[in-house]
Amino acid sequence: VQGGIIQRGLAGLYAVSNNEKFVYFLGDDREVYRLKGSAKEPVTNQALVREFKSYTSVSDAIIWCMKLRGQNFVVVTFPTDDKT
Repeated sequence: VQGGIIQRGLAGLYAVSNNEKFVYFLGDDREVYRLKGSAKEPVTNQALVREFKSYTSVSDAIIWCMKLRGQNFVVVTFPTDDKT
């Protein structure tokens, strides 16, 4: 498939989730991305990237998607640092 390889690693085994439109994942660079097809787009602002880079570990990060009152959310939990 043309363009089927994405040049970004996954931070951890459970650092990926999806909703009806996109796949979301935490990259090995500690930035959250969304995929539509094989196109990746960063969705974290620089303040969150700085925060995530201050964490001890992201290899145990967990991402899940949820919908609340019609609004989509992506939730990221970092168990080692006890942050969500």
